[in-house]
Amino acid sequence: MKKILLATTMLAGFAGAASAEMALSGSAVMGVGGNGNDTYSLMETYVTFTGTGTTDGGLEFGLSATMATYDTDGTITSTDDDGDDATFSAFFNDGTSVYISGAFGKLSMGSVSEADDVAGLPDIGGIGGLGVDNIAEVDNGDSLGWGHNVNYTYSAGAFTVSASADIDTDGVYAVGGKYTFGDYYVGLGFGADDNDYEHTTSLYAGGTMGAVAVKAMYSSYNYYGMGDYTSNAYGLYGAYTTGALTISAEVAANDYDSDASFGLGAAYDLGGGATVTGGIASINGGDLKWEAGVSMSF
Repeated sequence: MKKILLATTMLAGFAGAASAEMALSGSAVMGVGGNGNDTYSLMETYVTFTGTGTTDGGLEFGLSATMATYDTDGTITSTDDDGDDATFSAFFNDGTSVYISGAFGKLSMGSVSEADDVAGLPDIGGIGGLGVDNIAEVDNGDSLGWGHNVNYTYSAGAFTVSASADIDTDGVYAVGGKYTFGDYYVGLGFGADDNDYEHTTSLYAGGTMGAVAVKAMYSSYNYYGMGDYTSNAYGLYGAYTTGALTISAEVAANDYDSDASFGLGAAYDLGGGATVTGGIASINGGDLKWEAGVSMSF
């Protein structure tokens, strides 16, 4: 994204620190969607404030805060006094984190990534998203409600390892590792909530071969409380780019649903940060969903 410099220098919070910078970036989408016979409008905006700085000793520090608005009639709905769907609008904090990094790695706190989310799948649609990726990601990271608030990441050459946890709740943690070789990667993640006797293991792989990009993941969830239960989920995403046009396809399934989910998407880059995008999908054998519109980055 293009960044607009808000301030070139700011006072640091301690003596001897080097100057810091603040920047602003944003994105937005607008369009329409449908689910069966229902049609609805879509509009979302995101504004991200980013601060970075470096101490005299070479430590980097920073913050990131994203504010979001939704205005939609279908994807997110509330119910009015008559029991009918009503337009839902919101303005809220979509994630704030702070970090410090150096030769020891990077330590982040706040709205951080779960370490087992080594490499998620893109979604189909490009506006609000049609949710094909959610079927494959049902048993890892945020999907299980294991929100973490601290993450440590260390990179050495092609290897990256991470550990994260909810430090306010004992027994909620995750670890992950990723190896990148050229335009390809493989990864492994493990997450757990020992309080509810749950854990999940995820495998990731992907890469780019000229005009073709492929991403895949598989996860296995296990509940080991009263009895023993295991479920599996997987997803495969592929995209082909020619000039300004990208065609994408995705399939996903899990043991909770008897029908697989699939989607087809297309995006045309208009340049300058604007893209015409859309897609169609079937989620767990339900009615066809679709969306089309324009995405923008600033």
